[in-house]
Amino acid sequence: MIRRLELTIKTKLGLLATTLINTVLFFALVTTAQETIVSSSSVPTVTTSGLIVHLDASDSTSYAGSGDQWVNLVDGSGFAILSGLFDATNSGSIVFNGTSTYVSLGTPLAANTSYTKEAWVKTDVVSGPRNIISTQDSPFYLSGSELRGGIGGHWPFVSSGSFPINEWKHVVLTFNHPSESMILYVDGIQVDQEIATSRSFSSQVLRVGAHGNNETTANSFWDGNIAQVRIYNETLNSQEVSNNFHATKQAFVPLVDVNLSFNSNQGEGSMSVVTAEEFSTVTLPDNSFTRDGYEFTGWNDQSDGSGNAYSNQDSFTMSFQDTVLYAQWSRILMRTMHLALFASTKQK
Repeated sequence: MIRRLELTIKTKLGLLATTLINTVLFFALVTTAQETIVSSSSVPTVTTSGLIVHLDASDSTSYAGSGDQWVNLVDGSGFAILSGLFDATNSGSIVFNGTSTYVSLGTPLAANTSYTKEAWVKTDVVSGPRNIISTQDSPFYLSGSELRGGIGGHWPFVSSGSFPINEWKHVVLTFNHPSESMILYVDGIQVDQEIATSRSFSSQVLRVGAHGNNETTANSFWDGNIAQVRIYNETLNSQEVSNNFHATKQAFVPLVDVNLSFNSNQGEGSMSVVTAEEFSTVTLPDNSFTRDGYEFTGWNDQSDGSGNAYSNQDSFTMSFQDTVLYAQWSRILMRTMHLALFASTKQK
């Protein structure tokens, strides 16, 4: 709003006249209201929607480091580990001996349901069938060096070859009901799919580390280590699978350097790229971008400001992939104030 102040000076000089003496312009720099910036982590988290079984040998709440009880972090129920040993390396895992070690989970999945089976595993051998998470009719397993998944008494519907020995891998098998599609993932990446299996899931005893010819007999045991197991009663999508992999990989795979770059977002200038190990914490550099008529208000990982926000020189946790932060700007409003000085004279 332009405020106009008129000051009328009347003098008795014999002539009544109104003369503009001077106009003075005052400029006030006023910025738009700014929201408080709250930093948010760019590190993904494990999906919890639909999670019904969560076993984690690295979590003392799930496994105490000794004994035969593996506790479900979802509801606190315990499952017996038959003939297993604890391995403290890589934050903790259960050693499956290839001949008798397994964990029976009962029947957590209902018939005709969607599901996701997920695990961090390492195998010692490349011969014979070795089961990861299986029911009698719906196995998830290795055959030689090929990772396989099946359902409804038929397998494999999906597979991936060249599975390594003595190397940790994140493996996921999803099944969608009623579309009857199955997808296989390794290290967060889809490696195979079957669009229509024409099969459905039967509720049977689900075992970690073994298959079963019936509800009471286990066979085809896993030979190696299993560190984490998650069972969902829904189908995780590819982004959720990727998030779970990256959220849990720090104990199992070497971390790599990633880049953090800065976008002026309609401003001017340049800033150097920050390179650091994924998940490490860095301090954001002081902003050196400028934009005519605007004031810098912080950073955001979305150009329109709808994502995670960071203040200038804030702490930042590197993501698992290259990231761009966009400068955020607030328009400077120029408020012009006119002071008009008038004089009136009147001649006698």
